[in-house]
Amino acid sequence: MEFIPWLRPYAELTYLVYRTTPGNSVTLHYLKDGEDGQYVRVKLEEVCAGYYCHKFVLFFGERLQYYFMEQQGQEPKLTESGYLEKSDMTGEEAESRYGLLNDIIMCEALGDERTKQELLHTYKEKSLLSEALFGES
Repeated sequence: MEFIPWLRPYAELTYLVYRTTPGNSVTLHYLKDGEDGQYVRVKLEEVCAGYYCHKFVLFFGERLQYYFMEQQGQEPKLTESGYLEKSDMTGEEAESRYGLLNDIIMCEALGDERTKQELLHTYKEKSLLSEALFGES
């Protein structure tokens, strides 16, 4: 992703893409593990002929259960279901605060306390710098 720096923010997201007949009405229902059991319902917009997309921020170890409902004629129909899980380790150096948080969570899972503390320190520095420059934390 180094050769196209403006795409870097998109690398931090997880995309769920659904393909069907153009013009159909598609609704995504999803639930993150550990939440209260209520599915979030999102009516998807068609981004390109028959393609529907929704983006998520998932951290290492998080799991998301989902299913799609598609309006085909009069009745909505369950067309696809599955799980998304953030489990890959890209091997890239974490430059964003999201990347740092993800790496901190991985260190916690792996029991690497020393690296976790170093990353927490870096995260705090970046947060303070961001707040000082942009007024955001």
